[in-house]
Formats: sequence, structure tokens, C-alpha cells
Amino acid sequence: MTNTIFFHEDSYGQIEFMPEKNFFNVQKYIENLTTQDNSLLGFQKITERDKPLLKLEDLKIPTEEIHSLLSQNSINYFPIVNTGFGNKSIIKESTVAFGFERLGVFVESNNSIVNNLWIGLSSKFQSSKSCINLLKTLQLLGEKYQLILIDWDEKVIIRLQNLNDVKQYLADVFGFNF
Repeated sequence: MTNTIFFHEDSYGQIEFMPEKNFFNVQKYIENLTTQDNSLLGFQKITERDKPLLKLEDLKIPTEEIHSLLSQNSINYFPIVNTGFGNKSIIKESTVAFGFERLGVFVESNNSIVNNLWIGLSSKFQSSKSCINLLKTLQLLGEKYQLILIDWDEKVIIRLQNLNDVKQYLADVFGFNF
């Protein structure tokens, strides 16, 4: 089994975790997004997201602490993360991934502090209709750090402390069974 995983650069932060204090600002921002920019060929222009009131790195979560939490239920671990598009691939420095059922949690750190945390897809993650390990982990992230999950593609915000909303999101978007 390889210790390297790849994510397409366009998926960086598309399903991301943020401090819950950003909930209402993100909700308002998503409600105001226009859907007229997309077409069958993709998006006509790029919308740069507003900076959050409170960034994840502002929580000062130690990298080792988040690694310990994620490894409790992860199925596999990837210490080397590559990104890019097409034939171009580069190592994403200071980034690791923890694999769960069909999804992984990517952790980007700076000076031993987590500065980005997001979910990504890969065929290297276990194929499963159930997501018990992922669900436990999302619940832990919500309880310990009061995080929300924002899926920018689906325009959805989920409070990780609300287990029913998390289950509904995972079922609706990824087809997991409960």
C-alpha cells in the first residue's frame, strides 16, 4: 500500500471545516451567491470567498492533537500528499491525509498549528456504503473544536455537533446508508 495520495487542486477547501463562530456570516454569504455564473462548461468567472471572521488557525489547534483525534477512527494514513491537475503534480508541503470510508480528511499545518482542514475524495479511501468511522470523527471534531463543515459546491453548512444534520448531509451528498 502506498503512503502517497493525490487531490485535484480544484477540490482544495471545497468541503472545509471552520470555527462555528462563522456560521451566520457563511450562511448569509452562501445565500447571496449567484448561481447564474455556471454553465455546462463550468463557471464563467471565479468568485473569491470572503475571509472568515475567525480562521481555523486562530483556534491554535496543535497538529499533533488533531492527528491523534483523526487517527482514532481513520482506516489509513497518507503522510505524503500531492496536488495538481492534468500531468502536473507537486507535493503539498506540511499536509497529510487520514482516510475514512470514500472520503479523507486533509490536514495542512504551519508551525505545528493546523491552518486548514478539509474533506476530499480518492479511490484510495475504502469503498463503503457505511461511514461509521467518518461519522465518529466528524462528531469528535464538532464536540472538541466547535467546527462547522461547509460544502461550497453544494452550498451547505453543517454544524458538526448536530449528528442528524451530519447524517443527512452524508446520505444526500455521498449516498451513505445509516
